[in-house]
Amino acid sequence: AIFLHDNYARKHKASGAWMSEFRSQTRNLAPNEPAVNGVPVIANNNNFARGAPTLLSFTDAETLFHEMGHGHHGMLSDVTFGRLAGTNVLTDFVELPSQLIEHWLK
Repeated sequence: AIFLHDNYARKHKASGAWMSEFRSQTRNLAPNEPAVNGVPVIANNNNFARGAPTLLSFTDAETLFHEMGHGHHGMLSDVTFGRLAGTNVLTDFVELPSQLIEHWLK
């Protein structure tokens, strides 16, 4: 998996926190298509304030862990069809890894 992290707030960046999946994991590739095309590309986006040093509040840490759960879900997917990969699942299941990791922090 390819994982990108964009943690800091900046001008013109949307507020909030989210996980983006630029490409889902899949094994359903054309016969001559390179296997790398089935590798997921995942990004986590947060909006933490910059400082020296950068210290996260407990709420920010919970958000970071929650979004990492979505990131892990996308990166560790191992399915044949991309439609069922990562966060392309029912809402209850998409939140399970995030909730587990978020509550691990507590």
